[in-house]
Amino acid sequence: MAFGDPTPGKQVAQTIELPALDPSIKQYRAEFETERVKIASLPQEQRDAAEWELRLKHFVKIRNEKPLSKTEKQTVSYLLFLPTDYDATSEKQWPLLLSLHGSSLRGDDINKVKNYGLPKLLTDPEKAKDWPFVTVSPQCPAGLHWSPLQLNLLLDEIEKAYSIDKNRIYVTGVSLGGFGTWNLLYHFPDRFAAGVPVCNGFDPAVAERFVDIPIWAFHGAKDTTVKVEWSSNMVDAIKAKGGNNIKLTIYPDLGHTIWAETYGNPELYRWLLTQKKDGPDVGRYRFQDAPTGKTINVWFSRPKDFNAKTPILIVMHGMNRDAKGYRNVCMAFTEKHRLMLLVPEFTDEDFPGDVAYNHGNVFPKINPKDDPDTEDSETKRPNPKEQWTYGVIDRLFDDFVKREQSEQKRYYLYGHSAGAQFAHRLPLFVPEAKFKMVVPANAGAYTVPDQTADWPYGVRKTPVDDRQALERYFASPLFVLAGEADTDPEAKNLARSARADKQGTNRLDRAKFFFESARKTAETWKVPFAWKLRTVPEASHANRKMFEVAVEIIAEDVKQKPEGGTTQ
Repeated sequence: MAFGDPTPGKQVAQTIELPALDPSIKQYRAEFETERVKIASLPQEQRDAAEWELRLKHFVKIRNEKPLSKTEKQTVSYLLFLPTDYDATSEKQWPLLLSLHGSSLRGDDINKVKNYGLPKLLTDPEKAKDWPFVTVSPQCPAGLHWSPLQLNLLLDEIEKAYSIDKNRIYVTGVSLGGFGTWNLLYHFPDRFAAGVPVCNGFDPAVAERFVDIPIWAFHGAKDTTVKVEWSSNMVDAIKAKGGNNIKLTIYPDLGHTIWAETYGNPELYRWLLTQKKDGPDVGRYRFQDAPTGKTINVWFSRPKDFNAKTPILIVMHGMNRDAKGYRNVCMAFTEKHRLMLLVPEFTDEDFPGDVAYNHGNVFPKINPKDDPDTEDSETKRPNPKEQWTYGVIDRLFDDFVKREQSEQKRYYLYGHSAGAQFAHRLPLFVPEAKFKMVVPANAGAYTVPDQTADWPYGVRKTPVDDRQALERYFASPLFVLAGEADTDPEAKNLARSARADKQGTNRLDRAKFFFESARKTAETWKVPFAWKLRTVPEASHANRKMFEVAVEIIAEDVKQKPEGGTTQ
């Protein structure tokens, strides 16, 4: 991903690597253009009927777009505009408007996109000065049409990188982009708060798909490129299916070129900003942790039907410390399953390095390089338990329960990457903590319950170097997740040393080693073993697919134990 550092108030060209389109898209588009040439010489009435049938046939093909490539990448260029008051450090979130151009602006020169439509409007400093939307204007490659699957991935990346209000995401497009707008709404109706298709339509046979989406369509009555009936028939079909938040503006004296009138209308933007999805309440609050003396930002997503009985899920971020980004990725899944999401931010300043975060500050830092492989760890004395980072989670949970008057007695804990290291060690060192279930995903290394291996890869000479502690650990509700494609031995931030590599040379192998080592020890001791392991097909190291699986596991636990959840 290649995001630059755009200046608020200015439109800046950006690029990003996304999965490549299936070649069939180019084939479909070429077939469509060839057929249009064939019918161009027909009498007007016959030509209109033939084009109607051609478009319907074409729409069906495009609606059933084949999946994006799993191996090849494609560079996508786009213009990014951030409002003049945009501030990444603020708690404010901004509405996002995706703008799709017409066929004449396709190609590989991103500056062409400024020729008309919203990107042209934003070249005017007076217009840009008060523009309230984060605006993304990608360029479609020559000979193709807009891919909803690829555009959806682009929006994912924009949401992760910038402060976006997920309940106010809009899409608009002109001509080819108007069709792209309809198609994107068709594929992802739950993502958008509203859509504005300009001078293009869609297949009335699927009108029911749009009944709950606010739509304002525009068309010129004298349009000979795309007949006005393409918009009017679609709008009528949606209304017939029960859609009551859709309207169509027809310019009686205009043809296909209507973007200046449409995007020059201030009422359009006032209307857009009143459209908001009934989604979760998101934000940030500050938690004062007395024992550590630290102030911790907690990024949250409160489901729209939140109440005192709503289960609570705490998510531990990776080594990049991007708590807000994790919240943004996870919130759609927690909203779906009606979970309260809390993502505490353990900054590197307050919780430096592996020692204070991944390893829970159990032992003090002993050298400037913070080398977890140092043999000095054998002679270290542990920090006082009240200084362990693991204790923060219960205190944060208690604080939230008190401030929200929640009736929950326990929480679910999920950790990814470095957060998974933290998560899997918490029930080992703090077995009395209030967790219902702990789900570590894609940890880079593990503390194996092995009394012959040194910290942090084993428990020798640690506060839990005794059989009773390990037996209790084996009985804890630990559900280990590992991506089946997380197998790169040279992956960034993956510890590689003789001691680390005893667990395997990649994250998948290390997860299996951790689980099997514990299982065999419990079997030898003839003691209960409650852990579970699941590998996730086609999942690499990224969090999204891992969390999607984790939240399903947690939701199933909630369903089976609605009153108390898993007990320890």
